[in-house]
Amino acid sequence: MAIQFSPLTQDGALVAPGLPVYGSYPFTYTAWVYLNNYVFGYGSDFFIGMMGSTSVNPYWSWFVSVVGADATHNLLQLLVVDNTGTYWWDGYWAGVTYFPIQQWVFVVGCVDANGFLRIYQDMVPGDTADGSQNQTPSMFYSGANSNLTMGTNIKDSPNLGFNGNMDDIRFYNRRLSTAELQTIFYSRGTDSITYGLQGRWTMGPGQPVGAIVTPSVPDITSNRNNALVRGKITKINAGVAFSTTSNGFTSAAFDTSGADFIVIALAQAGSGTFDATITDSKLNTWHKLTIQGRTDSPRQIRLYYAYNATVGTGHTFTVDGTANFPSMSIAWYHGVQLSSDPFIAENGNTVLFSSSLSTGAVTPTEEDCLVVVGAEFEANGAGGSCDSGFVVDAVDTDTSFGHEQSAIGHLTQTTPAAAASTTWSQASSSTICVAIAAFKSVKAVTYAGSVLKSKRPYRIM
Repeated sequence: MAIQFSPLTQDGALVAPGLPVYGSYPFTYTAWVYLNNYVFGYGSDFFIGMMGSTSVNPYWSWFVSVVGADATHNLLQLLVVDNTGTYWWDGYWAGVTYFPIQQWVFVVGCVDANGFLRIYQDMVPGDTADGSQNQTPSMFYSGANSNLTMGTNIKDSPNLGFNGNMDDIRFYNRRLSTAELQTIFYSRGTDSITYGLQGRWTMGPGQPVGAIVTPSVPDITSNRNNALVRGKITKINAGVAFSTTSNGFTSAAFDTSGADFIVIALAQAGSGTFDATITDSKLNTWHKLTIQGRTDSPRQIRLYYAYNATVGTGHTFTVDGTANFPSMSIAWYHGVQLSSDPFIAENGNTVLFSSSLSTGAVTPTEEDCLVVVGAEFEANGAGGSCDSGFVVDAVDTDTSFGHEQSAIGHLTQTTPAAAASTTWSQASSSTICVAIAAFKSVKAVTYAGSVLKSKRPYRIM
């Protein structure tokens, strides 16, 4: 059996939160890896690592990955960050042993009791053997919030997940001998090397093609450190549309291919109830959130969304109803929950004649959510900005009318303990109206058919 990770968009990853924290040596990691293709660039093909939080390096303490050597060759590496922020590694820097694609490879990353690092590729050791860079002299980061993470690099390449399959992933709290590693390599999973084994994920039994198997991959050891399926939401693209008319306004055509979720921040000028509706050329069902600002305010904002959306080229969006001078910021994403309404919670605020405004907070009920914010401001050509770490997807900068602008910002990979909020600012004092909402990510494992060596993958969606 094997887990199949989706190319580039990286729909998901595996996290073993119950595994005892091993941000220190010794340890050994082994896995069978099938890389479909690689993306030239640092950290683009991430196998496994210990992710944590520290002032020195806020995301990982060690990882095994394939690193880009040039446009056509990648090299396997084991990299460690010690508690002083110094980097230590072992790899194949002589350029002789490149990492192959489209074939199964046995990968090992280990650190012995003296802090000496070693990487193996089909039992061929790495060539950083002089000890100058691959023997860490001090303990590397360990923390209570560290998790063993498989299949995604959340630090360097959050939108470039592992492209291929992994099988029989193991983690030991000791440095296995070369003889033991040889036994695992040649036995193809039938060995009985269990001393120090903290977790082993063989990816479960076969299931009918397309069946949802489980939200986690079981650890077959008695430790039961099951690997949870993590969602991964990726922004595909965004666009803006501005109108000097009132209703029946249709946007330009966008290419929304690859998305499953679309969100619109619709702004308007004029007081009174804001009761506009959204339709689109793909005939999606649109859900209208309630935050709209003050009815006595000349500025309004609403968020609209469509999930499990029909997408593609030539996608247009139309505003009908009571919107005056509508301005739309539109963003579309991949990886939002499909089987039911993904909406979690919303919040919002409006202020008259001010240069900044906080949305108030929403607290996601689970990890890996998409949080989006919409903002309306009478910018008079000045534009606006989003604070608090949100990435701005789309801002309407068309100032032909001179006033109304809408905007969208997004934040992904939140945790339940982290309430999300943001502040929108503009250069001049005017009315600002803001809204914020959180949506669930896809977290499912489905059976995806057979691959080489009669290994059967699950596909993380």
